Amino acid sequence: MKNDTPSLYWDSCIFLSYINDEENRSSIIEQVLEETVSKKGKIITSIVSIVEVTHASHERENNFLDPDIEEKLNSIWLNTDIILIEFNQVIAQNAAYLIRNAISNGWRLKSKDAIHLATAQWVNDFTIFPITEVNTYDQRLIKFCTSIGLSICEPHVIQFKLIP
Repeated sequence: MKNDTPSLYWDSCIFLSYINDEENRSSIIEQVLEETVSKKGKIITSIVSIVEVTHASHERENNFLDPDIEEKLNSIWLNTDIILIEFNQVIAQNAAYLIRNAISNGWRLKSKDAIHLATAQWVNDFTIFPITEVNTYDQRLIKFCTSIGLSICEPHVIQFKLIP
């Protein structure tokens, strides 16, 4: 039985933007997380995100690991509102299909991006978490929404318009 609380799938670039405290993104990411959790939803990502999100850009630039960043990373991966999905054979086969299908459309899809898209599709099809959308800052992934049957867009906060 599906949980009736909507959840979001986050590509690893969302976590990278948050770790890097990117202007115009970090506050939106925090708001989306708060809004999702307040509605009893979850943020879902592939466990592959842990490997993709290992450091902030300033750490690489300065060849120095910042303990605050390590603490921030740990707080993400230990957050019970963020569900990490294990990589499995079904996800792997669907990711391979997405890559092959992209070729037939004249597109290119990287392996890790295919894993994220296939994971979101698998979560929506085989778990209790209904995914309302896949969030990414990678504009190249948006065209795959039909392939996985889910909306793909940048994170956004719902803003209500006041009518006088």
